[in-house]
Amino acid sequence: KLVLDDKVNLKTLARRTAGMTGADLANILNIAAVRSSAENLRCIPTKYLEEAFDRVVVGLERRNPMSEQEKKLTAYHEGGHTLVSIGNSGADPVHKATIMPRGNALGVTWSIPEREKY
Repeated sequence: KLVLDDKVNLKTLARRTAGMTGADLANILNIAAVRSSAENLRCIPTKYLEEAFDRVVVGLERRNPMSEQEKKLTAYHEGGHTLVSIGNSGADPVHKATIMPRGNALGVTWSIPEREKY
């Protein structure tokens, strides 16, 4: 039995996982549950659900360090995505931006639709 932390926003989680398969959702929950269990937590916090989502969608976190110049350029790049989203009234709101390398990406900016569009 999986127990989510009371602070987990199910509406945000549902919006973020729209279009995913049942296997993807099960994988996200399993990764988050294993991480929570390793820390002897009684419930799964939002932090571990977020990390699991990123891992399933983008890939494993890469540990090879970027140079300070690469970090700076990636931060400007992801910040640009965020600013364009903020300045565009038709864009979905930004949920999270990161320069943590995962998979083939040096950084990622996540937007979550506020409502169904299609």
